Amino acid sequence: MSPARQRRSTDDAGSVSVQAALVVVPALFFVLVLALQFTFAWMAAAAVQTAAENAADAASARDGSVADGRAAADRVLSGAGYATVTSSDISISGDTVRVELRARAYQFLPVAWTVVGIAEASVEDFRSSEERR
Repeated sequence: MSPARQRRSTDDAGSVSVQAALVVVPALFFVLVLALQFTFAWMAAAAVQTAAENAADAASARDGSVADGRAAADRVLSGAGYATVTSSDISISGDTVRVELRARAYQFLPVAWTVVGIAEASVEDFRSSEERR
């Protein structure tokens, strides 16, 4: 092998490693950020569902109201910190309380990750033994 050819092969030896690093490192970083984003969306969905269930329980209590339901949902979501509520709908109709919370999950990527929590509960009504007959 000529000296010029040996010099060229040793000079190019690291170029493949650099090219691979320029492709692999950003791809791994993107996968990591995407995994974090999905994790935060999953945690926000769990927090919003828990908040909806607590709101339904509070609003369906014997003397519960829509304001009690909103306060219960706010307590859960302020403690969780994974989501920001964008809209809430708590309705009491007849013997049923229905809660629907929409929230935006904390985001790393410039994509809106909306999560929804829905819960229903029966309004508590205490009756005496004579009223139940």
